[in-house]
Amino acid sequence: KLSEKQLKEVNKKIEKIEDRYVLGEIDEELYKKYIPKYREERDGIIEELGHGSLNLSNLEKTVEKAITIASNLLETWELADSTEKQKLQKLMFPEGITYNRENDNYRTIRVNSIFELTNRLSVSCQDIKKGTSEMSIQKSPSVAGTGLEPVTFGL
Repeated sequence: KLSEKQLKEVNKKIEKIEDRYVLGEIDEELYKKYIPKYREERDGIIEELGHGSLNLSNLEKTVEKAITIASNLLETWELADSTEKQKLQKLMFPEGITYNRENDNYRTIRVNSIFELTNRLSVSCQDIKKGTSEMSIQKSPSVAGTGLEPVTFGL
């Protein structure tokens, strides 16, 4: 029970730091200084618990919700209020989004791996539909032609 309480407190600290960073209340230097410390503390508590705080039924619900969000990002974004958009933004870009004034553009340090994987699969599926997939070219083996020699199998 004590470890679960500590885990909740550390998660609140992490969320608070991420919120403050996203809202511009703290700069990137402070964020990078404290967030690894709290994440390490959280990982230690989770390891101590042995299995984390999710039971199987909650895990299934969480996975279903993640799939729904990942497959309908545009719709989720458009229907979300500002608080939900901030949460979605933190989910997609856990390290935050930075703005470069010189180039007048936004940058992200890291994309959540589930969204990166979803994007790669989407691009691959689009390439397959267009018939331009490198994967289909790579998986297509050469076939020996017929000629004066007898036909051979599986050159």
